[in-house]
Amino acid sequence: MELVKDKCKYKYPNKPIILQVRSFNKRAIKCYTKTGFNIINTYKTKTPLGNGEFVKMKYTFYNDCH
Repeated sequence: MELVKDKCKYKYPNKPIILQVRSFNKRAIKCYTKTGFNIINTYKTKTPLGNGEFVKMKYTFYNDCH
């Protein structure tokens, strides 16, 4: 995950990473939370398989030394 965050920081400086995860995917949500992502909101939307609930998460880069 750190490699992905580093690449995003290099290619898109000063822009946060936004991702969406199915709300039932607790393992992914836990993984992203441990690596610094914060939950923005939860929402429902139509998908090709029917209605689905999603968690929107955000990681913001700070001007620090890591």
